[in-house]
Amino acid sequence: MFSSLKRIYARAMGMCDMAYIIFRGALILSCVMACAALICLVIFNAEGWLYAKNLAADLIEIPAAILLVSIIASAIVEDLSV
Repeated sequence: MFSSLKRIYARAMGMCDMAYIIFRGALILSCVMACAALICLVIFNAEGWLYAKNLAADLIEIPAAILLVSIIASAIVEDLSV
C-alpha cells in the first residue's frame, strides 16, 4: 500500500511545470465546487429544496469530469514536453 503511494508521489513530483499547474488548478476548482455544493445544501435547506438539491447534485458530479479532463491534459502536456 505505502510503496504504491510512494511511487505515485514520486511520479507527481516529477511532472513538468505546466502539467502540475493544470492539475493543481483543476484540483482547486473541484474542491471549490464541492464546497459550493455543500453550502448550497446548507443555505437552501428549507426554501427551494428541489432546486438546491438539483444544483448540488450537478455541482458534485462536475468535479469528477473536470479532474478526469485535467489528468488527460496533464498527461498530454507531459508527453509533449519530453
